[in-house]
Amino acid sequence: MLLSSKNATRANRRGLFGSASAGSGGDSAAYALFMCGGDVLARYCLACVSDARDNIMQLCPRQKTAYVWYDLCMLRYSDRPIVGRLDVSVHNIMYRPENHSRPEAFMTWVGISLANLANRLKDGGGGGSSKFATRETRFDSRETIYTLGQCTPDLSNADCEECITKAKQGLTAPAIGCRSMLPSCYVRYEMYPFYYNSLAAAPAASVPPPPPPAHILGSSSSSKVAIVATIAPFCGVMFTIAIICLVRTRRRAKQRNGISPSADVNGISSESCQYDFTTIQAITNDFSCIIGQGGYGFVYKWLHVPRVCNAWRIFCEV
Repeated sequence: MLLSSKNATRANRRGLFGSASAGSGGDSAAYALFMCGGDVLARYCLACVSDARDNIMQLCPRQKTAYVWYDLCMLRYSDRPIVGRLDVSVHNIMYRPENHSRPEAFMTWVGISLANLANRLKDGGGGGSSKFATRETRFDSRETIYTLGQCTPDLSNADCEECITKAKQGLTAPAIGCRSMLPSCYVRYEMYPFYYNSLAAAPAASVPPPPPPAHILGSSSSSKVAIVATIAPFCGVMFTIAIICLVRTRRRAKQRNGISPSADVNGISSESCQYDFTTIQAITNDFSCIIGQGGYGFVYKWLHVPRVCNAWRIFCEV
């Protein structure tokens, strides 16, 4: 009932943040809070929150405290007041198992980019009181590090700074992408532009190419997954042309064999990426992509998929 109330879906002009409470206190009280990315339009924000609400109530039906992180939003509820209160009790980390070829230099510039990002968030971010900011730092002449950070807008600047500091502590592996999530804040970096809104974006900082390291560290995981990398526009055009040629060749082969080129393949359609929770559960083999658990929480691996399709983690506190 709490998450179905109008208060729970009340958002600001961009649909970034909302909270609600019910009950008169004590054991009967309930509190809920959601936050969407500062680059997410309101209609996508509310759709994400609606999905999060349904899934968290399905998977945590009797728990008094629960958190869910999605690619576009996060949602949490508790039997204790949560608005305006820093919470770093749960820390989930997801990183790409592919390491950068120059790990030491790369992580140095990741640290610089995250430090600049933290400074922007400490002052409230680039979007007024939203506590949302992005940063672009040129690693070398060919690669740019894209970082994003956000705190729940109800936090003070000091609490936001403390939460971001905690989130950065988990980003130690030289992975080409990582996400660090806590109930009160979130940090992410990638080697490709993954955010949509340029409102809070800072221009890419020009930095000299870092010196090559004395040695190359080994991969932090033996697990290998397909990673979609950002490539130069020329390579993208050539790749597209190659795909078109391949599709035409296969269509001609199918026509020679009496197969219609428009025949359905196992009912698969590329018209929509709006997967329901059951489908995501089946695709991920019941979320079996957990690599392990360290001092900073669960560590995940993931494939690059569109942000609107990506579900991360649901945590139910007993």
